[in-house]
Amino acid sequence: MSQTPRPPEPRIDEIASRWLYAILAKHERKTIRIPVLRTTTPFELVHSDTCGPFTTKSLSAGLHFIAFIDDYTRHTTVYILTDKRSETFVGAFQCFKAKIENWGYGIKRFRCDNGRGGYDNTLFRRILAGSGISYEPSPPYTQHKNGVAERMIGTLTEKVRAMMLDSQAPIQFWAEAIRTASYLHARTPSRALDGKSPYEMLHRHRRLQRPRESNSIAEVEVQVDVDAAADVELESEVDKPKLHHLRRFECIAYGRIPQEQRDRCQDGSSSQAMHDARLCS
Repeated sequence: MSQTPRPPEPRIDEIASRWLYAILAKHERKTIRIPVLRTTTPFELVHSDTCGPFTTKSLSAGLHFIAFIDDYTRHTTVYILTDKRSETFVGAFQCFKAKIENWGYGIKRFRCDNGRGGYDNTLFRRILAGSGISYEPSPPYTQHKNGVAERMIGTLTEKVRAMMLDSQAPIQFWAEAIRTASYLHARTPSRALDGKSPYEMLHRHRRLQRPRESNSIAEVEVQVDVDAAADVELESEVDKPKLHHLRRFECIAYGRIPQEQRDRCQDGSSSQAMHDARLCS
């Protein structure tokens, strides 16, 4: 009986080409997550990202907002931007930088994405270099490298969406909702901070650093505290934020009308919607 001939074995180059086609067809990005050590001083490392443009302008003609996040306390500061020009970005950064310098801190490292126009421009790089700040942009198309800022933007926008849906406020009030969301986030306990809020972490550090800066070594006196545990508990209560003034977004508030601007028979106050929790008292 004649045997059927065996098919010829594939050559090495044919096998390699088949593997190459499989790699080209199924290639995916593998994200390697490496634990990163947190900083030990407020505003030593600042994360930043932008969001926008929004389809509707805010009351101040804003279309974007930028967020600055402290790595140590997760304290977040937001600014409303009218555009994404480099001058607008630099103006917001200089306001933020002056604010934290007034608190007695300085930025050492600045981490952001590689967005052109806002962060990646000559003007912004010169300001960072002149202030001695290390510039740490993430590589292109790697949003996870700027994960702290990306997640914070998502957290703030979720809060804004919930407040806008609950209050049925006009869409042009999104900027007021963003500021309120940032204000509330600073006073919300976080699992990343062992149950403390960014407000508590920042004010505790400022309170503990103030005696060290104001008193010299010769003026420091050794004091024996009899009830140290009670003092620690009292200090923690001092650092916690006050929440009694918070009101619901879009709540009805009554403003007093000065007597010089009304007749004796007119109402002494007028009702209006409150769009900023920071102004409630």
